[in-house]
Amino acid sequence: MRPRPSSAADPDGWSGQWAADPTAQPAIQTALADALSKEGQLLESMALTGNRAEVRIRNQRYIQQAEAIGRTARLMTRALPPSVETLVITSSANGMPASSVTLRRSDVERLENTEAGQIAAVASLTDAAATPAGLVYTEGLYPRLRWRVGPYLDLGLFDPQEPLRYEAGAEARARYEITPGLVLSGKLRQRVVGNTSQRGPGIPGQRGEHYTAEEYEADPSLEVTPQGVQRVRSDTRMYTGNHSPTIPELTLAWFAHPVQNVYTRVTGGLLERAYGGVSAEVLWKPVDSPLAIGVEVNRVRKRDFDGLFGFRDYEVTTGHVSAYYEFAQGYTAQLDVGRYLAGDTGATVTVTREFANGWRLGAFATKTDMSAEEFGEGSFDKGITLSIPIAWAVGTPSRDRAGSTLRSLSRDGGARLEVQDRLYDTIRDSHSTKLYQGWGRFWR
Repeated sequence: MRPRPSSAADPDGWSGQWAADPTAQPAIQTALADALSKEGQLLESMALTGNRAEVRIRNQRYIQQAEAIGRTARLMTRALPPSVETLVITSSANGMPASSVTLRRSDVERLENTEAGQIAAVASLTDAAATPAGLVYTEGLYPRLRWRVGPYLDLGLFDPQEPLRYEAGAEARARYEITPGLVLSGKLRQRVVGNTSQRGPGIPGQRGEHYTAEEYEADPSLEVTPQGVQRVRSDTRMYTGNHSPTIPELTLAWFAHPVQNVYTRVTGGLLERAYGGVSAEVLWKPVDSPLAIGVEVNRVRKRDFDGLFGFRDYEVTTGHVSAYYEFAQGYTAQLDVGRYLAGDTGATVTVTREFANGWRLGAFATKTDMSAEEFGEGSFDKGITLSIPIAWAVGTPSRDRAGSTLRSLSRDGGARLEVQDRLYDTIRDSHSTKLYQGWGRFWR
């Protein structure tokens, strides 16, 4: 934090006369954007007057949003003229303004060397305005292309015949932000090594025996189980073991915050390795409430097993109404009620806990109108989820995560579409419960 000079030392700065200079904001915005970039923050836009400044940032480094806000507040004291007293820091996610923290600059100066709870007591957390007056996007920010090439590793566990399956290779990822909220993204994979092979589902009545990939692909009748259930996940092994390049995802997504407390997403393309189509979602989530309600509808078609652009015959509409509630100590409960990929209807209950170090551990169970006989061994879907922050392993700040879902069996009942950037997980970091749980890092 940089204290302001006295009014005698900088009379023009304190009077606000600098605001009449048309070159002032571009120069301040450029300097602040450069400083924020060194702290892993992207300055998307800025609105500046003689006594108030709002910055819209995207946190690209810190796992706790409060740490990004604290560092931004201190950099604002270094970049802004002394007449600016009101500091508004708006957190943005996928081009959507998610929340605004308003601080008095004098409070930042006064409380810098105190515990974080004191600055939390004088900060105001509100929903972000859609487009405040005078908002200026940082020059040259859009369109924006980011890409990287690196290794990938897929593991398969708990198969009695193959207790450990693996596949490793090279993966190229690209993300092209066309305008705020409009994102084209995709992945391209090339297998290098592994013992995972393409294989059909198990043969009924012959434990441990499976159809060959050729048999399964040549006979469409095998895509329905003897109990009349469409195979939507029990043939997952057909999407593995490809030695040619595959495209796990290729999507165009539109994110928006159209009115207060409401967020929307529409995603189209190759949504996951097994399905492509269109997914639409609406989320109601007040910034200061532990409760959120969401609705999602998907129209998808099954992809060909080569992982490219072809599709199979199976097409389905799925959708859920979801309720989320955040408790103390990092616990979150989620209830999803709706229609799943195999056409069955029912509900999923999920309980997750996020620890102070960023680790997340959860458990879920799904029960639908599919009978235990139709579902097969296991009777209903259940499992454990684990998400580990990469920063924990590499020792440097990062928002990247490694995660997995552990199931003893992969069945068709209760199977849900996998879609990237669902709204709740996208915005919750900057809303009250999660934000204040990490507020102790404000002065880090």
